[in-house]
Amino acid sequence: MGPASLAFCRWQRLFCLRLLTARPPQDDKLQRAYAFLGWLVGQAVLNRAPLGLPLPPLLLALLLAGGPGRFAPSPAHLASFDPAAAAAARRAAALPPGELRAVLDLEGLPAAWTGAQYLAHAARAALGLDNEDDGWQARAMAVGAARALGWRHCEQCCAGAAELAAFLSGGGGGDAGGPVDLRRVFRVVMDEELRPPEGAGAPVGELLWEVLGGWPRERQLAFVEFVTGTRRLPLPGTELLKVRPAGGGVAVA
Repeated sequence: MGPASLAFCRWQRLFCLRLLTARPPQDDKLQRAYAFLGWLVGQAVLNRAPLGLPLPPLLLALLLAGGPGRFAPSPAHLASFDPAAAAAARRAAALPPGELRAVLDLEGLPAAWTGAQYLAHAARAALGLDNEDDGWQARAMAVGAARALGWRHCEQCCAGAAELAAFLSGGGGGDAGGPVDLRRVFRVVMDEELRPPEGAGAPVGELLWEVLGGWPRERQLAFVEFVTGTRRLPLPGTELLKVRPAGGGVAVA
């Protein structure tokens, strides 16, 4: 039995990457394990099947970007992931130059760094991305996720890292028993004939949302099933709703 791929952080109540080694292991079994974990994340999105696994939005932002090489964690990312660490980094970055150099020397960092460079380093260190050898676990997850799901599919919709985290944990997707916000579920593609001229009143799309929003939850879920083939709610904005003229009215598909 090998080491666990994730470690549960009690104070955050999230599963984070277990930083086993800074460099990729010689045995690729661990890399395959992390690639499989990323593949599971992608399959969960494709099949609308939450994993019940709370993952940090910071990690998912990295996956959405396509891996460590395409992602630059910011101080804002660090604040969302570890507020205490972010506050400590901000305090250190705001020190007078002499005191900042002492901090840099203590941590083995270049003495010429500015406070902004120190903050950027702190954000990268939160994901274990201090140098090009670091981040092999996240890189392997990104490879596995890309095999299951082209992340461009998510980039083109309104689903961000926070929404993806809520979905994967089972906390998103409208399963709380209340009305479903169909406006966030679907992206509308309106036929050119149905687009009203400027100043001609409420567009068909607005009228559509008004009607669907007034339906009871069961009827809304039946509509989702009619359009997508299942009652499981997708990530926000990942499904298209085509509206076209038909028989003197409109048809939705």
